[in-house]
Amino acid sequence: VGMLNQEGYKVRPVPSGKLAISAAEREPPDLVLLDVNMPEMDGYEVCAKLKKIRATREVPIIFLSAMSETIDKVKAFNYGGVDYITKPFQIEEVLVRIRTHLSIRQLRGDLQAINESLETRVKQRTDELIALNAEKQKMEGELLVAKQIQASLLPHAFPKQQTYQLFASMEPAREVGGDFYDFFPIDDERLFFCIGDVSGKGVPAALFMAITKTMIKVEANRGLAPDEILLHVNNALEPDNEACMFATVFCGVLNTQSGELIYANAGHNPPLISQADGDSFSFLPVEASLFIGPVRATSHTY
Repeated sequence: VGMLNQEGYKVRPVPSGKLAISAAEREPPDLVLLDVNMPEMDGYEVCAKLKKIRATREVPIIFLSAMSETIDKVKAFNYGGVDYITKPFQIEEVLVRIRTHLSIRQLRGDLQAINESLETRVKQRTDELIALNAEKQKMEGELLVAKQIQASLLPHAFPKQQTYQLFASMEPAREVGGDFYDFFPIDDERLFFCIGDVSGKGVPAALFMAITKTMIKVEANRGLAPDEILLHVNNALEPDNEACMFATVFCGVLNTQSGELIYANAGHNPPLISQADGDSFSFLPVEASLFIGPVRATSHTY
């Protein structure tokens, strides 16, 4: 005991196995030096009881005994001992083994702390992924609703008249997008139609598409010419267009009685005309033009 105190260890000697168990359970030590031959209960029984107590089951136990038979050492290890020193012994040997097993226990404690930290981080990351997945599913659900709303803004009934037929379809690159089309009768003789594409993708483009399409319909129902429709829509979009979004639009008014087509283009690709043979196509002639949205127009440039 004196040598261990000189080495800086705090030693708590006890005279019996029962007292050893009581003291260890009350204040678990870092290491136990345990003799085999003790009053009331031997060292093997004390070791077995310490290994059943939650607070002391991980405490390393070194047996010190004059019993040198192999069967005694094996029995000590079977009961949970980590080392066995035979008496008489050199104090230097005892100190080396004590330092070794204390180091091992410290390493095990560090490893356990690392594992617990990793488990905590894994749990946190798992919780984050679960939350992100829930948010993703929520966003996907909202985008699906937005897609349905956007689709409902487009006409779905395609009239079949003797003088003309209409068909249109939109497939956005994402859940929602900026492409749009529209057609409706202005009066008994005139049919308005348009096709457009907003810059960008996703929700911003879809919102700008809804605004642009609505404005075009309002202006067309006023009976304006196609170039005037695009001019008015452009000048209405420009003042609050801080994002500088724009749309290319082709629109026209078809006289269903005479077949006359009046059209205007705002930066959109020229439409293709199918010839009478049905096998050849030609571009509809359009003048160079600007898109609508970010620039105020002061004259009919479409």
